Amino acid sequence: MLKLLRLHHWLKNLLIFLIPLTGHMLSGYEQIFFGFVSLCLLASSIYIIDDVIDVKADRSHPVKKYRAIASGKISIRIALTASLFLSAISFYVASHINSAFLYILITYLITSLLYILVFKKIPILDVVLLTSFYLIRIFSGSLISGIPPGEWFTIFSVFLFLSLAILKRFIEVRMICAGEGKSEILGRGYKEIDLNLLQMLGLQCGLISILVLCQYINSDKVYEMYNHAEIIWFIVPMYLIWIIRIWFLANRGKVNYDPLLFTSKDIQSYLIGALILIVLFFAI
Repeated sequence: MLKLLRLHHWLKNLLIFLIPLTGHMLSGYEQIFFGFVSLCLLASSIYIIDDVIDVKADRSHPVKKYRAIASGKISIRIALTASLFLSAISFYVASHINSAFLYILITYLITSLLYILVFKKIPILDVVLLTSFYLIRIFSGSLISGIPPGEWFTIFSVFLFLSLAILKRFIEVRMICAGEGKSEILGRGYKEIDLNLLQMLGLQCGLISILVLCQYINSDKVYEMYNHAEIIWFIVPMYLIWIIRIWFLANRGKVNYDPLLFTSKDIQSYLIGALILIVLFFAI
């Protein structure tokens, strides 16, 4: 049952703290924590629905065939009951935070269902939807804290998470098509011939996010947030190394199914993240 909930994917929901932290919020994190819990419960509910709908395709997948429903360890009826229970608790918690957060969770659920039923089968549009899920997590923190995300932060996030969404699909196509000799992915719409295009698009989106970061550091906005804004330039080479490295490793087949989960277990990513936090600390 714990594997069914995909607890390791809850790490993605930590993005809800991003805007409050970068906005130098000093208090009020209790509400954001409950928002994090609500997001986690709803995400698990959606993952269960996804597993139920994709059970046939998952059984032919090299990794997903071991999931609880695909392997037959948990029945579909029990899984759907658990999903309904989790979503009910999630919306109950969200209703006690604020109405805006509740509405964005409802939007997240509807968009996710549309993705599972329709859009995940349409190439490129599927990664755009995946990107929107990351943005929903980030903007949830904005709705709870009341801190606006800002145009620079929004543009940067779009290109960064679009790069990671494309990377996720690149890894899957490479694993199934190149690794197992299949010509296309069942129920996805991607083929082996798309690998080079996905790699080019994903890496370029990552590099564009770096350009956006440079423009932000060079803008007047950064001087409103930091007393020593010039120090933030040290973040650029570190972030550049990280984005190129993760694509480099993915091309060699050394990144697992989800790039964010890979990052959560990667020592070098933790080191780069710690150095970035140190730079931001001294820039304040």
